Amino acid sequence: EQKQSNHEFKIGSLQLLDGLLEISYENLFNKKFSTGIAFKTNLQKEKDNIENLSITSFSRYYFENDNLYKANGFFIEGFGKYIFDGTRTSTVETTDLMGNISKIEKKEDYDAVVIGFSGGKKWVTKSNISLEILAGVGISLNTPQISVPLFPRIDFNIGYRF
Repeated sequence: EQKQSNHEFKIGSLQLLDGLLEISYENLFNKKFSTGIAFKTNLQKEKDNIENLSITSFSRYYFENDNLYKANGFFIEGFGKYIFDGTRTSTVETTDLMGNISKIEKKEDYDAVVIGFSGGKKWVTKSNISLEILAGVGISLNTPQISVPLFPRIDFNIGYRF
């Protein structure tokens, strides 16, 4: 019989391609329910990002009833995120008295509290390797100065259960 592992560490591979390191831990309570936490940091300090440093907590419900593995298959999650350091870049057009239009790039640093929902699918191998597709969106509760207060949660995670 397959040993039932209750802990899983993951790394976000799509975000890593964009210079962001997101590592997460998921605690598997049973076949249907888990909670976890993810930490994200920008590895390219010269490149501003909407999330330079953040922490996300999540709770998941798994729909499939796999007899071998817990927390496997399709899932939905609710998440809460705190962005300690984020940067938004926007372009502002100005017109002078002569009618000349100039564009100015404006950078805004901020912190944000975000809540949202995601969905995805997880596969687990016999050697306790997990692969996961995740997509969702959250909305900021405290950044009215940002024109679009939506934050995506998209990744392809590779993990290990122990």
